[in-house]
Amino acid sequence: MKSDVASEWKDREDKAEEEIHEILNKSGFEKGTDLTSNELDTIFHLMRNFSANRALSNLLYKWNNLEEFNKQLRKLFYGEDSEFVKRVDEFFQFRGVGEQTLSQFLLALDS
Repeated sequence: MKSDVASEWKDREDKAEEEIHEILNKSGFEKGTDLTSNELDTIFHLMRNFSANRALSNLLYKWNNLEEFNKQLRKLFYGEDSEFVKRVDEFFQFRGVGEQTLSQFLLALDS
């Protein structure tokens, strides 16, 4: 891989992370405000910059109920009431969430 290509890829990933954090911060997600379906769709689109993943679609919150998806995603990201391993196990219970999808959510938050 040419260094220019790698550099462009890293820049796209960094920009996607920044935009995801902006959405989370502006929405007040950490403080309890649920993300809208449009905000989640935008986040899923941005997360595809980390790795192509067809599972990142509105089916995640349609299959699992938007309110419950928000609750468990918030708990995964910010939960202090349980151990990280337990939060991961609970998020894996959602239909359509596998290792790649979970990894992309964690990568999106990590900066």
